[in-house]
Amino acid sequence: MAAISTKLQLQLIGAGYAVVLSFAAVVIYQRYAWAAANPEIVLASSGMYAGGDGILAFFITICLMVPTLFLVRVVSQFERPATIYAKVLAAIGLTTPLCLALFRLGSPPVPELLLAASFFRLVWSPFTLVLMIASRFMAKYPQTRRLTNYALLAEGATIAAAIVMIVLAMNSPKP
Repeated sequence: MAAISTKLQLQLIGAGYAVVLSFAAVVIYQRYAWAAANPEIVLASSGMYAGGDGILAFFITICLMVPTLFLVRVVSQFERPATIYAKVLAAIGLTTPLCLALFRLGSPPVPELLLAASFFRLVWSPFTLVLMIASRFMAKYPQTRRLTNYALLAEGATIAAAIVMIVLAMNSPKP
């Protein structure tokens, strides 16, 4: 069986992104068109509707991760692009502890918009962690391995610290 060229692999990955994004656009359009046609139902059960939006966002993210993992696999075959990708991944990994620190500081010293961005970065952190783990397994060059290890360490340690903070807050005496 002949190997598929890199160009064809990238075209297939691009097609995968196009399919997922087209599907996402149609589903989101249908959902909001229905909401516009039935505002009283959405208003009556707004929490359930928001929960459905969250589930839809998670589903679309999981669908987008499939072509992304194939893209990481292709990029990891070439040292220069893999190193650039690993540097970006390390920078993204370092945003997690920063977001946790900002979120921990709270509202008076930190603007609400920055708190909201930090919260969403922390909510989506498990997806980033999965991507970092896959990237680490696909890394072929020493520098990319080291950088993905740093990213993985920052992301994983921050998730662990957040879990510990939640457990401690749940077990602390209430005033």
